This record gives sequence, C-alpha cells and structure tokens, in this order.
Amino acid sequence: MKRKLLISIAALLVLLSAVNAYSEDGKFGGDVRLTGKVADVNGNVAKFNEYRDIKDGVYGKINLKYDVDKYFLKFKASDIGYDTQSYKLDGGVWGKFKYNLKYNEIPHNFTFGAKTFYTGAGSNNLTYSETRAPFTAAGNSVNTPSVVNQYTNSFDYSIKRKQYGVGFKLEMIKPLYLDFGVFREENEGIVPVAAARGTGSGNGMVELPAPVDYVTDNFKAEVGYAKNPVFASLSFLYSKFDNDNENLYFRFPNTAAGGAADRDVYTLPPDNDYYKLAFKGKVKLPLNSALNVNAGKSRAKSEAEVLNYSLDGTTTATKRNITGLTDTNFNGKVDTTNYALVLNSNPVSFLDGKVYYKYYDKSNNSDRITGTVSGVNYTNKLFDYRKIVSGVEAGIKLPAKFTVTPFYRYAKTDRERDDISQTKDNIHGIDIGWNGVEFMTVKAGYEKLKREAQWVLASYGVAIDGAPQDRRTYKIGVDVYPVDGLNIGLGYKNKRSKHEDTGRGFREEKNSEYSANADYAVGKLMTIAGYYDYEVYKTTQLQNGTGASVRWEVEQKNKSNDYGLSSDIYIIPKKLTLKAQYDNVRSNGFVDINYLTAIPAPYTQDSLDLSSWDDYRKESVTVKTSYNVSRSLSLAIGYAYEKFKYSDAAINGYAYYYSTANTNPSYFTGAYSAPSYNANVVFAAVTYNF
Repeated sequence: MKRKLLISIAALLVLLSAVNAYSEDGKFGGDVRLTGKVADVNGNVAKFNEYRDIKDGVYGKINLKYDVDKYFLKFKASDIGYDTQSYKLDGGVWGKFKYNLKYNEIPHNFTFGAKTFYTGAGSNNLTYSETRAPFTAAGNSVNTPSVVNQYTNSFDYSIKRKQYGVGFKLEMIKPLYLDFGVFREENEGIVPVAAARGTGSGNGMVELPAPVDYVTDNFKAEVGYAKNPVFASLSFLYSKFDNDNENLYFRFPNTAAGGAADRDVYTLPPDNDYYKLAFKGKVKLPLNSALNVNAGKSRAKSEAEVLNYSLDGTTTATKRNITGLTDTNFNGKVDTTNYALVLNSNPVSFLDGKVYYKYYDKSNNSDRITGTVSGVNYTNKLFDYRKIVSGVEAGIKLPAKFTVTPFYRYAKTDRERDDISQTKDNIHGIDIGWNGVEFMTVKAGYEKLKREAQWVLASYGVAIDGAPQDRRTYKIGVDVYPVDGLNIGLGYKNKRSKHEDTGRGFREEKNSEYSANADYAVGKLMTIAGYYDYEVYKTTQLQNGTGASVRWEVEQKNKSNDYGLSSDIYIIPKKLTLKAQYDNVRSNGFVDINYLTAIPAPYTQDSLDLSSWDDYRKESVTVKTSYNVSRSLSLAIGYAYEKFKYSDAAINGYAYYYSTANTNPSYFTGAYSAPSYNANVVFAAVTYNF
C-alpha cells in the first residue's frame, strides 16, 4: 500500500513542479475527491469483485489541468492505493510535441478460498506426500468427509494485471510527424486448468492451480505525413511475451510414489515474439471521393519442448513412450499478410457509395514433427487459410425523405484442412430509412447470407465455422419524439440460420431481440429514463449415429430480460439533487434432450432435460444525494445494493471429488463454484473544485 501511495505522490509532485515552471499567466484547475466506502458482502466475494476492488476504505480521485497558449499539462488519478488504481500524465507544447505517462491496475478474481490436496499452489510443481492417494478407498463418494478432509491447502484463483508505459509524439516537423511508445504489461496469479487422467472416456480428470507469471513488453513507432490531399503513415510494432513457467509439473492421483506414471507435465503458454509492419494511407480524389489503403505484414514466433510420451486409457495413466521423434523442440512461426482498399465517393448530393476489397493470408510455417506410438505414426497438422472479401454499397436519397442503402458482399475462404477446404459467402441486403415527419424516424433492414462449402462429411459431422449455411436477418427500429423532452425508441431484430446436409452436429439457430427505451425531462425539476430488452435464443443439434450407436437431438433455449429505470430529481435546482437507479438482468436457459434410441436406465425422457442452464439474475439499486455547498465544494452520500444469483447444472451441488464407481474419480478445487452473492455498500464523498 505504501508503494502505491508513493507512486501517486511522486506523479503529483512532477505535475506541480512542471506547473510551477510554466508561466503564471496560465489557467490551473481541477478537482480532488475523497470517497469513503463501507461494504458488506454475503456470498462469493470474488464474483462480486470480479473486475473491481470494493471494500471498506477511503478512495481518492484527482483531476488537475494547467493550460496556457503554448503549453498544457493534465494529470488524472483514481482509486489511489487500491487494486484498480490508475494514473495518467499528459503534457506538451501545442503544435510541437506531446507526451504521456500512464500506469493502471485491474484484477480478475475467479474464486477465493479454493482448496486442493496438492502442495505448491502458485508454483510450477504440484505434489502430495502420501504413498498413494487415499481418495479411492471403498465407500468414498461425492464429497464424503474422508475425501474432503484431504483438501488442506487453500489459495485464491485470481490474476492481477499491471500496465504502464510512456508515449511521445513529435509534430513540429509538419507535415511530417513521429509517434512512438514503450509499454509493459505484467500478469501474476493463479488460474484453474484441467488435466485428463488418461485417454479415452470414463477416466476422470484433475483440476490444477496453474501459475500465471507473464510479462509482455511492447514497442511501437510510427512516422507519418499529413497534408491535404494526402495522408500516409508507416508503423512498426514489436511485442515480446515471457512466461516464467512454461510447464506445470504435477503428480497423478491414484499412482504409487516413484512409479513410472508418478509425474506428468501440463504445458503452459510458451515465450513468443510478434512483429508487425503496417501502412495506412488516404488520398482525396475528384468527385468528392477518397481512396483508403491499409496493408500489413506480421510474424509470430515461439518455441516449446516436445514431450516424449503420451498416456494410455487406464486409470493408472501408464505412460507410453513416443519413439522416432523427428525433433525434440517445436518451433512455431506464423506469417500474416493483409491489405484492404476502400473507395468512398459522394459525387452528387443524393448518392453516397463505397466499394472495397480486402485480403487476409495466414501462413503457418511451423515445424511438422513426426513420432511413433505403439506402432502408429502421428504428425501434427498445420492450419493455413486465405480470405478475400469484396463488396459494394450505395446510399440513395429518394423523395419523401426516404433513404435506401442496398449492399452486396462476397467472401471466399480457402483452408488447408481435411474437412472443409473452401467456403463461399454471398451476402446481400438493404437498409431503409424514413424521417418524413419531424417527430419520428424509422429504420429497417434485411440481410441474407448463403454459404456454399466444399467439405467432407466426417464421423462427427461438419465443423460449425465452415458448414453450409442459409441465414436471414430482419430488423426495424422506430424513434419517436411526440413532445419536447420526451424520446421513445422501439426495436426488433430476428435472425435465423440453417445448416443443411451436414449430418450430425449444429443444425439450426434462431434469435429474436425486442428493445424499448424512453427518457423524459419534466421541466427543470426531474428527468426519467427507462429501458427494456427481451431476447430469445434457440439452437438445435443432432447426434445421428448408425446401428447401435446412441442418437439424440438437443434443443437449447435461452431467454433474457433486461430492464431498468433511473431518475434525477432536482430538489433545489443546481443545489440539491437526488439520483436513483434500478437495473435487473435475468436469463433463463433450458436444454431439451430427446434420445432417438433406447434411454439408459434409470433415466426417463423428462429426467434427461436440464432446467438449470446458465440461469442467472442480477439486480442493482443505487440511491445518491449530492449537495453543492458552494461553487468549489460539494458533498454526496449514497447507498448501493447488488444481488447476483446463478444456477447451472454444471455447478449445482458442487463436489470436490466425484466418482460413480470410486475407480475413475475426478478431483476439483472449487473453481467457479457457488458464484451467488448479495452486497450492500454505503458511501460518502467530498469534492473540491478549483
């Protein structure tokens, strides 16, 4: 905490020193705010603070600005001393140069108080001291005390991200400019990963706390030319990613200490380097036209050790050696080339058009390594693809204040894949607008996509990313302004996609969205605003086996309701204000599973269905009263309530240890379990403006 405070104090001293060095004729102003908070959280504290740091304490915020004819300086700081703190310093000489320095932190909290029987959580070496894991003794079942009592080591699943850097832009050599910056991002913490206890089905898995200790350094530089009618820039980006732990070593449960299969390794992200050279340009042409050009070339490189064994399908996870490896190190190299041309033209007042062409090529030049396992040769496959997109659209103004914008887009993707080698997308549609009356605007649109594919029907069907598809989208929106101060918006969107002749797998997708919003200003005394969104999303999948194979059809349906209301009441105009807001977000999912073959005992057709499928509800209420004591001093006091409730078949009745027969168990750590919470926060703030 002391180090964080020193950062903010040092930055403030730099600012004040710079201000003192500038002319006294400048304008110095800003504001300082102190906010005290008291938080009472019941339930999952990590989920409540997933991307924030709300707890009992005093939060500081500073905004300072100094501006004269030649110079400017700005300083901003917020959440000083907390895990969400942020600082930024901007300055420079008008028309000559600019600079900036910044630092910020943000957490990503998953689960606090996770449990494991492993020692070394947070390191790259996980083990336990027993000769054999005691968790498979006869009689042990889901969450029995004799099993859970072995989980004696507690830790937090959480990542803290820190970003800081400096940038400088030189403008005094106009029409040329130079812009460069150096930035670093650090990520540190623990995340959950899962490792199989063998290949094949029914062997269970083990959840592991994996260390995160990443550092990414970035350097960017850009030189440009900007003078009508031409703009051009050339930029270079270099990024270096370092991971202190590229392997996570762990001991398998249910194996004898020192045995052949006692230890295994889970690979983590390897160190890598990324380079990109890019060009941007724009030139103005006759007939009120402009040509935009973007082009880039990049390369990503990495290196990783190749494991010399695999696992068989037994519960003891016996290792099988990989022989005849052509290389013990994998060198990854992916080259990407892209360019785009866009011609915009507005030759006459009633016509505005655009024509474009885009090309993207991803070439995977990584190593191909071959090895032999039990007499079978295996080689890693590389994925390359090329995509071309071209299109045209025209905005046409018609009588009676109508506008129509027809468009057409063609996309072709070639893949180096066995299942789908090529897809062709033909997309056409039209957008229509009308504002024939002063109090109303209407917008509508239609789009159709027809995807053709060259594919081979595999045993698992056709992958969704390239399957043949027929998609149609309809949308309409109405904005109404019936009286002064009242605005109403209504909208509807429907999208339906069908995947035909694909055998098993994803077959159909339906999506309908309804929205409404309104705001009303009641003279100078009050403003009221509200919104409502309703969405229905449905998908259909088919597992269509043959013979005695299991065949089933699944229909997944999600409904979501979002609504809210807010109001500002000016009890004493420009003096005393009351703000209140309520938001409610709710989602309800259902999975209907229909077996097309005999249903295995003891299940029935109804008992297979999942009524709890990503069900959640989040409510929040905020009430705040602010009082302007003077032009320089204001006070505020408020209360916030937040409630989150989540239900899903995957985590309801969470078990740290799970096995139906006590022979192929799975071991979990509590990641993402019991995410529900409710919280009350009381706060008071004082702000001084100068």
